[in-house]
Amino acid sequence: MSQPEIIDFEIVKDCGWMELKLANGAILRVKVEPSAVAYAGNDPNTGLPIFSIQIGAIVQLAKVPRELMRRPGQGEQAQGAYR
Repeated sequence: MSQPEIIDFEIVKDCGWMELKLANGAILRVKVEPSAVAYAGNDPNTGLPIFSIQIGAIVQLAKVPRELMRRPGQGEQAQGAYR
């Protein structure tokens, strides 16, 4: 197969959210969401199908220590949120 073929999909089982506790005390909640699946052919050595999955991540702040909080317009990024 020369071109990958986009395949429709449905989420059958959702494992939910992961929680990451950072060294600075913050806790992030992360969930991976697939947005596309492509069939790219078969492995020439094993014959197994090859799939490519495009994913995105949803990130939420579950806990933020008070010392990490800054008033808007103060702190390291006072010039703006993006550069």
